Amino acid sequence: MRIWVTRALPQATATAARLVARGHDPVVVPVIETRPARFGLEDFAGAGALALTSQAGVAAVAEFAPRLCALPVFAVGDATATAARLAGFDQVYSASGRVEDLVALVLAHPGLGPILHASAALPAGDLVGELVRAGRPARRLVVYETVPSPIWAMPNPVEAIMVHSAQAAKAVAAMILPHQTANLHLYGLSSEAIMPLAAFNFAKIAVARFANEESILSLL
Repeated sequence: MRIWVTRALPQATATAARLVARGHDPVVVPVIETRPARFGLEDFAGAGALALTSQAGVAAVAEFAPRLCALPVFAVGDATATAARLAGFDQVYSASGRVEDLVALVLAHPGLGPILHASAALPAGDLVGELVRAGRPARRLVVYETVPSPIWAMPNPVEAIMVHSAQAAKAVAAMILPHQTANLHLYGLSSEAIMPLAAFNFAKIAVARFANEESILSLL
């Protein structure tokens, strides 16, 4: 199957390699890209643990890992956890799921001090709010932003679109026409990720059971 991989680089390249290994033909045309925000080591002062909800977040804070490696890291999924370990963080826990699973994981580890969420400018979910409402001190530090890539049309021909985030889905929705989706399959990392495409009629829509790469690939 010829599949349009919409996620940002470098994660799109890794997804494409996994698709090739499964016999598919990926078309890597990212519709979003990440840009680092302005922050420094001083912004981590007082943190008792880090919460990371994307590989992009890990990449943004990686330069500070040697100074922060003693802090426990709570990652939303296994890929983010692996990236954190490779960046040099010593104590990494994976929620292997979604933001609500990450909240539960953090709450299962009391006594760590304030949780610092190193996040996108527009995070998926309200991790900090959920933690604060549960009685855990937490704050958010914006370490990167996600912006649309400078492309204006869907690559052709493709048989399917793979979407990993609502930001990517929103960008896709802005560049495709309703008639273009009639014969396409849509594969989403979660229901929330494909919500911006709800107005389009796809030939098939499939959503990963778990919000991780292996689960979305299992849909194919």
